[in-house]
Amino acid sequence: MEYTVTDMIVQAIDNSAANIVVGVIVLCGFAMLLTAVLFFCLAVRGIFRWLTRTTWSDVVRSAERKALR
Repeated sequence: MEYTVTDMIVQAIDNSAANIVVGVIVLCGFAMLLTAVLFFCLAVRGIFRWLTRTTWSDVVRSAERKALR
């Protein structure tokens, strides 16, 4: 079976469309991963700020109060 020029052009367009779709999926995956990492860093920063503002005795006392409720 011989390929004509139009067949090759159609295949090139199909391959390009597939590459674009895969590229968009990969970029969306990276964007979601980056967003998750940024939220994780924000949560760690918040926890660190909370721990530096309070002392460990305050943390233990707060946990005891929550446990006794």
